[in-house]
Amino acid sequence: MIPRSLRGRLVAAFALLALALTIAVGGALFVVLRGLHQDATFNELRAAASSVLPQVRDAIGTGQLRGTVLELRDKLAEQDIELVLVGADGRIKALDPADALPADPVLLDHDLAVGEQFQGTFKGTDPGSNFAYVATAIRKIGAAGPRAVAFLTRDRSAGLALADVGRTIPIVILVVLLVAAPLAVVLSRSVTRPLRRLAEATTGIPAGGVAPLPLEGPREVRELTGTFNTMSAEVESARRREHELLANLRHDLRTPLTVIAGFAAALRDGTATGPAADDAARAIEEEAGRLERLVAEVGAVERIRSGEEQIRPELLDAGELAQATATRFGPRAAAAGVTLDVSIRQGTALTIAADRTALEIPEAAFATV
Repeated sequence: MIPRSLRGRLVAAFALLALALTIAVGGALFVVLRGLHQDATFNELRAAASSVLPQVRDAIGTGQLRGTVLELRDKLAEQDIELVLVGADGRIKALDPADALPADPVLLDHDLAVGEQFQGTFKGTDPGSNFAYVATAIRKIGAAGPRAVAFLTRDRSAGLALADVGRTIPIVILVVLLVAAPLAVVLSRSVTRPLRRLAEATTGIPAGGVAPLPLEGPREVRELTGTFNTMSAEVESARRREHELLANLRHDLRTPLTVIAGFAAALRDGTATGPAADDAARAIEEEAGRLERLVAEVGAVERIRSGEEQIRPELLDAGELAQATATRFGPRAAAAGVTLDVSIRQGTALTIAADRTALEIPEAAFATV
């Protein structure tokens, strides 16, 4: 089952890597050690051959080869070595009817000169049994009688190598654990710690600003952290612009409401009559339209969130804006005993590029009137 956490997966990956490394080292050791044990077996067989071959050669000349071989077999049996004769066809010849002959022949080199040795392995009659042999040619090709004598012993190199590996593997496992375990812990921390800090910082974004996170860990984690810092800064900037826009809207909404209230009061108490009443009604209508535009500005919140620019400039006549502002705040100024007058020189025109809604003078500008 795959661990659910990243740290668990990293540790599991290191554990599998350590297991694979242990198996690879064990396999390599088995091959090397088996070869060494097999070489030792061949050396032992060659040593035994060198000690008895003079007697075998002497027996060939006297015609007592079979009896000599049987006699030497008994001596070599104490060393767990068996002496056999090999025919010209490469098969082992039975010296005793009770001998269990190997299923496979010993392959001879037909060009082998008298006295030359060859070695190899073959399968025995018992399942899974293997024999190692060293054979020496004792007659020429075509001569009557056995072609060679062979010294056999059971090939225990695989079992001995497996036993050696069994004694070595615990040490290999211990070394791998001592190296891989701290490495797995350090690596998992270098990855999971920045990610955990990133997850904690992500939960704090809805509540407010998040301080930039340090760029730590692997390259991919650093890139992810840098992307998060950029995103967090953009979110905080959008939130700040949104707050500023909403604050301005709340502030700007009070201005037309104040103008409407002033003209409405003038109409109610009779201060505005005749042409002044018409001007008051027209001003109330204009301020109502201005309120509609300000309410529409609430849509700028979505533009801020989408990254669009919330300022929409247009060409405006500064004189007209000043005259309209004086007209809007005239009743309130008159109530305070102040007369607003805008004088524009004939033939003078001042055009500016600005956002009409943002440029309209808020109520706070006349808070001290």
